[in-house]
Amino acid sequence: MTATKETFCKGTAIFTQGQAGDMAYLITKGQVEIHRLTPNGKTVLAVLGPSRVFGEMALLDDSPRMASAVAVSEVECIAVKAGLFRRKLDAMDPFLRGIWRSTCQNARAMAAQYAEASSPEVVYLDAPRR
Repeated sequence: MTATKETFCKGTAIFTQGQAGDMAYLITKGQVEIHRLTPNGKTVLAVLGPSRVFGEMALLDDSPRMASAVAVSEVECIAVKAGLFRRKLDAMDPFLRGIWRSTCQNARAMAAQYAEASSPEVVYLDAPRR
């Protein structure tokens, strides 16, 4: 099982909140919006660009996707299937694997709180630092 190259057209849903996770993605070109749907409406959690990974959390903790991912522009990704991802995760030092899972749980909790805020600000994770 190897990673594959995938291309998504602008506006394409790469995955949807609540779906089971079957892939993680490394962006090689373009931007991906990560957003959650809450009772308050759609909340954009982040806009990711090249060299960023997304979709990994569902594979780390075997939980449904906590957010949706949509191509903001044409996007090229390296897609890693769940089986390969888990084999790589299982090969990690158990302590580091535990840290990853703990970080994943913390990120899920923070994203849920952030999305419930009345008027959250979009976070561009690849924006230049000032």
